Amino acid sequence: MNRKSFLKTAVVAGIGALAPVDVPAVVSTSENLATTIAGPTAHYRRLEQFLSCAELAPVIDAHYQLVSRLVHGRLRSASGFAALSEVAGLAAWLAVDRGDAAAARRHYIEAVRFADRSGHPLLAPYMIASLGHFAVESGDPRQGLLLLDRAAAQLERGAPRTARAWLSS
Repeated sequence: MNRKSFLKTAVVAGIGALAPVDVPAVVSTSENLATTIAGPTAHYRRLEQFLSCAELAPVIDAHYQLVSRLVHGRLRSASGFAALSEVAGLAAWLAVDRGDAAAARRHYIEAVRFADRSGHPLLAPYMIASLGHFAVESGDPRQGLLLLDRAAAQLERGAPRTARAWLSS
């Protein structure tokens, strides 16, 4: 199965709900700031269909640095860490496409750490499973299966069926 197609389906089905569609015109509160910094990541995920990873990676890296500074500096909230996890996951995805396994692993681990801090019931299992998928694809199936089992264990009982189906596949 094609990794990009698989992951795009998963993002839309399981995590896409995290990325806000409506970006507020005026940033007046922490939650509006979190929504605003999360918005570009969703757009970059769609833009990735039309641009090479080499073209998009510098933009994602810059966005990741900006979101990281904002979250660690003044937006230490669940939604801030969720936004940071999402952009770290996208940076990992692009690093895989560029063949940079070390950067991909580092970004996936960061995405998991930030997802844990977000407290979102789907984001942490998704990022752990993404790291597991990466481990399998990188030649470490044992570690990948351990991570996939960990993701399944963290998936809440009431999780959407699409999230369960994605994880099972």
